[in-house]
Amino acid sequence: ESIAPYLDKEVKKRGAELLAWDASYKEAKRLAKHHGQQVYLALITGTNELGEVRVQFHVVTDGHDQMEAAIKAFLATMRAYGQTPPRLFFTDKPLEDKSFFQQTIPLLQVEQVRLDSLVPGAENALEPCKLTPSQWKLCSTARDININVNSLRTLVKGHSSGRDMLALDCEWSVNTGSGGSITSAGRVAVIQLGYTMSSGEVADSS
Repeated sequence: ESIAPYLDKEVKKRGAELLAWDASYKEAKRLAKHHGQQVYLALITGTNELGEVRVQFHVVTDGHDQMEAAIKAFLATMRAYGQTPPRLFFTDKPLEDKSFFQQTIPLLQVEQVRLDSLVPGAENALEPCKLTPSQWKLCSTARDININVNSLRTLVKGHSSGRDMLALDCEWSVNTGSGGSITSAGRVAVIQLGYTMSSGEVADSS
Protein backbone atom coordinates (compact mmCIF):
# COMPACT_ATOMS: atom_id res chain seq x y z
CA GLU A 1 0.00 0.00 0.00
CA SER A 2 1.06 3.56 -0.65
CA ILE A 3 1.20 6.25 2.02
CA ALA A 4 0.89 8.99 -0.62
CA PRO A 5 -2.73 9.89 0.33
CA TYR A 6 -1.68 10.21 3.98
CA LEU A 7 1.30 12.40 3.07
CA ASP A 8 -0.88 14.60 0.85
CA LYS A 9 -3.21 15.26 3.78
CA GLU A 10 -0.31 15.96 6.12
CA VAL A 11 1.15 18.51 3.73
CA LYS A 12 -2.21 20.29 3.53
CA LYS A 13 -2.14 20.72 7.31
CA ARG A 14 0.96 22.88 7.11
CA GLY A 15 0.11 26.50 7.70
CA ALA A 16 1.56 29.54 6.00
CA GLU A 17 1.74 32.76 7.98
CA LEU A 18 3.95 34.04 5.21
CA LEU A 19 4.37 32.96 1.61
CA ALA A 20 7.63 33.28 -0.33
CA TRP A 21 6.91 33.29 -4.07
CA ASP A 22 9.40 32.21 -6.72
CA ALA A 23 9.39 31.37 -10.43
CA SER A 24 11.94 28.86 -11.73
CA TYR A 25 12.53 28.94 -15.48
CA LYS A 26 15.22 26.25 -15.52
CA GLU A 27 12.99 23.33 -14.51
CA ALA A 28 10.46 23.99 -17.28
CA LYS A 29 13.22 23.96 -19.90
CA ARG A 30 14.25 20.45 -18.89
CA LEU A 31 10.81 18.87 -19.13
CA ALA A 32 9.90 16.77 -22.15
CA LYS A 33 9.10 19.01 -25.11
CA HIS A 34 6.19 18.71 -27.52
CA HIS A 35 7.43 18.64 -31.13
CA GLY A 36 10.58 20.36 -29.94
CA GLN A 37 8.73 23.20 -28.26
CA GLN A 38 8.80 24.01 -24.56
CA VAL A 39 5.43 23.21 -22.96
CA TYR A 40 5.67 25.41 -19.85
CA LEU A 41 7.43 28.68 -19.18
CA ALA A 42 8.13 28.33 -15.46
CA LEU A 43 7.50 26.41 -12.25
CA ILE A 44 5.89 28.58 -9.56
CA THR A 45 6.60 27.68 -5.93
CA GLY A 46 5.25 29.19 -2.73
CA THR A 47 6.94 28.23 0.56
CA ASN A 48 5.90 29.03 4.12
CA GLU A 49 8.00 30.43 6.97
CA LEU A 50 9.55 26.99 7.55
CA GLY A 51 10.60 26.58 3.93
CA GLU A 52 7.89 23.99 3.29
CA VAL A 53 6.33 23.98 -0.18
CA ARG A 54 2.66 24.97 0.18
CA VAL A 55 1.72 25.63 -3.43
CA GLN A 56 3.44 24.64 -6.66
CA PHE A 57 2.32 24.65 -10.29
CA HIS A 58 3.44 25.32 -13.86
CA VAL A 59 2.56 28.38 -15.96
CA VAL A 60 2.75 29.01 -19.69
CA THR A 61 3.16 32.81 -19.38
CA ASP A 62 4.25 35.31 -16.74
CA GLY A 63 0.72 36.70 -16.51
CA HIS A 64 -0.98 36.86 -13.12
CA ASP A 65 -4.05 35.18 -14.59
CA GLN A 66 -2.01 31.98 -14.72
CA MET A 67 -1.67 32.04 -10.92
CA GLU A 68 -5.18 32.98 -9.82
CA ALA A 69 -6.81 29.53 -9.91
CA ALA A 70 -3.95 27.88 -8.00
CA ILE A 71 -3.97 30.57 -5.31
CA LYS A 72 -7.74 30.35 -4.85
CA ALA A 73 -7.50 26.56 -4.53
CA PHE A 74 -4.71 26.98 -1.97
CA LEU A 75 -6.78 29.44 0.07
CA ALA A 76 -9.80 27.12 -0.10
CA THR A 77 -7.68 24.31 1.34
CA MET A 78 -6.50 26.56 4.16
CA ARG A 79 -10.09 27.48 5.01
CA ALA A 80 -11.09 23.81 5.01
CA TYR A 81 -8.36 23.06 7.55
CA GLY A 82 -9.20 26.10 9.68
CA GLN A 83 -5.97 27.92 8.84
CA THR A 84 -5.44 31.67 8.57
CA PRO A 85 -4.40 32.91 5.10
CA PRO A 86 -0.89 34.32 4.68
CA ARG A 87 -0.48 37.84 6.06
CA LEU A 88 3.04 38.38 4.73
CA PHE A 89 4.22 37.85 1.16
CA PHE A 90 7.70 37.88 -0.38
CA THR A 91 8.37 38.32 -4.10
CA ASP A 92 11.28 39.55 -6.20
CA LYS A 93 8.89 41.75 -8.23
CA PRO A 94 7.01 43.75 -5.55
CA LEU A 95 5.94 46.63 -7.79
CA GLU A 96 4.44 44.27 -10.38
CA ASP A 97 2.92 41.79 -7.92
CA LYS A 98 1.63 43.98 -5.08
CA SER A 99 -1.80 44.88 -6.44
CA PHE A 100 -2.63 41.38 -7.73
CA PHE A 101 -1.67 39.49 -4.59
CA GLN A 102 -3.32 41.97 -2.23
CA GLN A 103 -6.55 41.52 -4.18
CA THR A 104 -6.24 37.73 -4.39
CA ILE A 105 -5.17 37.29 -0.74
CA PRO A 106 -7.16 40.05 1.07
CA LEU A 107 -5.38 39.55 4.41
CA LEU A 108 -2.21 40.93 2.81
CA GLN A 109 -3.97 44.27 2.29
CA VAL A 110 -5.23 44.26 5.88
CA GLU A 111 -1.71 43.62 7.17
CA GLN A 112 -0.28 46.32 4.91
CA VAL A 113 -2.70 48.87 6.34
CA ARG A 114 -1.75 47.81 9.87
CA LEU A 115 1.96 48.14 9.17
CA ASP A 116 1.48 51.51 7.47
CA SER A 117 -0.37 52.78 10.53
CA LEU A 118 2.76 52.18 12.62
CA VAL A 119 4.78 54.67 10.57
CA PRO A 120 3.36 58.19 10.09
CA GLY A 121 3.18 59.04 6.40
CA ALA A 122 3.97 55.48 5.29
CA GLU A 123 0.97 55.48 2.97
CA ASN A 124 2.71 58.11 0.83
CA ALA A 125 5.53 57.41 -1.57
CA LEU A 126 8.97 57.59 0.01
CA GLU A 127 10.92 60.73 -0.69
CA PRO A 128 14.07 60.30 -2.79
CA CYS A 129 17.18 59.67 -0.76
CA LYS A 130 19.16 62.89 -0.53
CA LEU A 131 22.91 62.81 -0.02
CA THR A 132 25.11 65.87 0.03
CA PRO A 133 28.45 65.76 -1.84
CA SER A 134 30.19 65.28 1.51
CA GLN A 135 28.25 62.02 2.07
CA TRP A 136 29.26 60.09 -1.04
CA LYS A 137 32.32 59.49 -3.16
CA LEU A 138 32.96 57.82 -6.52
CA CYS A 139 36.04 55.57 -6.53
CA SER A 140 37.29 54.46 -9.94
CA THR A 141 40.85 53.24 -9.31
CA ALA A 142 42.09 50.26 -7.33
CA ARG A 143 44.14 52.53 -5.08
CA ASP A 144 41.20 54.81 -4.32
CA ILE A 145 38.92 51.83 -3.64
CA ASN A 146 41.41 50.19 -1.26
CA ILE A 147 42.00 53.42 0.66
CA ASN A 148 38.28 54.00 1.22
CA VAL A 149 37.51 50.37 2.11
CA ASN A 150 40.37 50.30 4.63
CA SER A 151 39.19 53.62 6.09
CA LEU A 152 35.68 52.25 6.47
CA ARG A 153 37.01 49.08 8.09
CA THR A 154 38.91 51.17 10.64
CA LEU A 155 35.84 53.33 11.26
CA VAL A 156 33.55 50.36 11.82
CA LYS A 157 35.99 48.67 14.19
CA GLY A 158 36.00 51.83 16.29
CA HIS A 159 32.24 51.65 16.88
CA SER A 160 30.68 49.13 19.23
CA SER A 161 27.04 50.23 18.98
CA GLY A 162 24.62 47.58 17.74
CA ARG A 163 22.78 50.28 15.79
CA ASP A 164 25.56 50.79 13.25
CA MET A 165 24.74 49.45 9.77
CA LEU A 166 26.83 48.55 6.74
CA ALA A 167 25.31 47.80 3.30
CA LEU A 168 26.91 46.28 0.20
CA ASP A 169 25.37 46.11 -3.28
CA CYS A 170 26.71 44.94 -6.65
CA GLU A 171 25.43 45.62 -10.17
CA TRP A 172 26.25 43.87 -13.43
CA SER A 173 24.77 43.50 -16.89
CA VAL A 174 22.90 40.38 -17.99
CA ASN A 175 21.83 38.88 -21.31
CA THR A 176 18.35 37.40 -21.65
CA GLY A 177 16.85 34.88 -24.02
CA SER A 178 13.62 35.11 -26.01
CA GLY A 179 11.60 33.94 -22.98
CA GLY A 180 13.04 36.65 -20.77
CA SER A 181 15.21 34.30 -18.69
CA ILE A 182 18.84 35.19 -18.01
CA THR A 183 21.25 33.37 -20.33
CA SER A 184 24.54 34.89 -19.17
CA ALA A 185 25.90 37.55 -16.86
CA GLY A 186 28.73 40.03 -17.27
CA ARG A 187 31.39 41.01 -14.76
CA VAL A 188 30.58 43.13 -11.74
CA ALA A 189 30.45 46.71 -13.01
CA VAL A 190 29.55 48.72 -9.91
CA ILE A 191 29.99 48.02 -6.19
CA GLN A 192 28.14 50.27 -3.76
CA LEU A 193 29.19 50.41 -0.14
CA GLY A 194 27.25 52.48 2.36
CA TYR A 195 27.11 52.85 6.12
CA THR A 196 25.24 54.66 8.84
CA MET A 197 26.43 55.08 12.40
CA SER A 198 24.42 55.46 15.60
CA SER A 199 25.71 59.04 15.70
CA GLY A 200 23.65 59.78 12.58
CA GLU A 201 26.60 59.84 10.17
CA VAL A 202 25.68 58.49 6.71
CA ALA A 203 27.99 57.86 3.77
CA ASP A 204 28.08 56.00 0.46
CA SER A 205 30.85 54.97 -1.92
CA SER A 206 30.57 53.53 -5.42
